[in-house]
Amino acid sequence: MRNPEMVLYGDVGYEITASVVSDALKSMGGAEEIHVRLNSFGGDVFEGLTIYKRLSECSAKIVIHVDGIAASIASVIAMAGDEIVMAQESAFMIHDAWLCTAGNASELRQEADRAEAASRQMGNIYVRKTAQPIEMVRGWMAEERYFYAEDALKYGFATSIAEVERLAAKLDKDRHHFKAEVPEEFTASPRMAEAARTIARMRMQLQKKAGA
Repeated sequence: MRNPEMVLYGDVGYEITASVVSDALKSMGGAEEIHVRLNSFGGDVFEGLTIYKRLSECSAKIVIHVDGIAASIASVIAMAGDEIVMAQESAFMIHDAWLCTAGNASELRQEADRAEAASRQMGNIYVRKTAQPIEMVRGWMAEERYFYAEDALKYGFATSIAEVERLAAKLDKDRHHFKAEVPEEFTASPRMAEAARTIARMRMQLQKKAGA
């Protein structure tokens, strides 16, 4: 069977869901190697953790191709790859879990505890894949760290780098408010506009849920 390809472009929990990934894996039964094309600014943490688990448990060899950016929970999904191939212009971004919520003081404390627990889970996954010290990884997460392809390879977030002609994602600094300074290269390419719109929609949907 020819090595099949799965394209995961968009928001985790919206365009990219665990049910879609599970159905795709079932349809690819018998494949010895599956190539996953990834370009996402992240999304729902638990949806992403489920996708990570499904890919990790797959008997086929999983080759993750980071075509544009793998940020937030999308970077965790990338850790399911037996091989992780970064495009020359691509990047990883890792950070602590964040949430939009509402409630009384007790409810907010519980939500904060859940966010911290999710951050620990994510940190442990990064450590298992990269073999970097947990203190270093959690420090990177706290500062919201971007890794270009070369650094991703250096620190174990990638296994190789493949050159591509153009970037596959764009970040709009007017829409996205990550606390770290966004690399200039991620605001320049016209092909990054669609990825910018998807994360903006995700944020608006989360804000609406918090206000419900």
